[in-house]
Amino acid sequence: MKRGGRWLVLLALVALSALIDAGPLRAAPADCRGLAAEAERHYAIPTGILQSMAMVESGIGGVAWPWTINAGGNPLLLRSREEALQVGNAALHKFGDMVAVGCMQIHLHYHGHAFGNLAQVLEPTNNVAYAARLLVSLRATHGSWVSAVEHYNASNAEARTVYLCQVLRKRASLGFQAATPGVCQRCGAQMPGCAPP
Repeated sequence: MKRGGRWLVLLALVALSALIDAGPLRAAPADCRGLAAEAERHYAIPTGILQSMAMVESGIGGVAWPWTINAGGNPLLLRSREEALQVGNAALHKFGDMVAVGCMQIHLHYHGHAFGNLAQVLEPTNNVAYAARLLVSLRATHGSWVSAVEHYNASNAEARTVYLCQVLRKRASLGFQAATPGVCQRCGAQMPGCAPP
């Protein structure tokens, strides 16, 4: 087996062990949604946007899970901060800064400079606060919350629309978003409350 193949098998086994034992995920007090709600109030972000983004970025079992690492395009939900740090450091060694981390999946290639080390970016309070500030900055740059959400995670127009609709669907399922004609036109029948074309 090639070296890269062994790495992916290792990551898959760690992720699988975390998912098989899903009980700790559901029972854990570490849910980033509460932090996202606080950040929405603190940074004057419309209610539910950051919470919905957290659920899209790291959601499992009804919580936004802080010990989430995306390494080389493989999302991994780890059981603890210690496991996340271990896997995150191994991912940095293997993939360089092409790793996304934590509740809000802060991508180290683009935003790692804002943190001193992996432990700092993985810390849920830091992770969510940075995402909130980034979203506010994107709104200032692009002129609206819709555009800010679109630009948070995606580099091209098609991917931006896909991401926005994922967030809007999650926002609707959490009770923060109603289907409007504009949302239905943009996101189609996949949006709760929108009629099929």
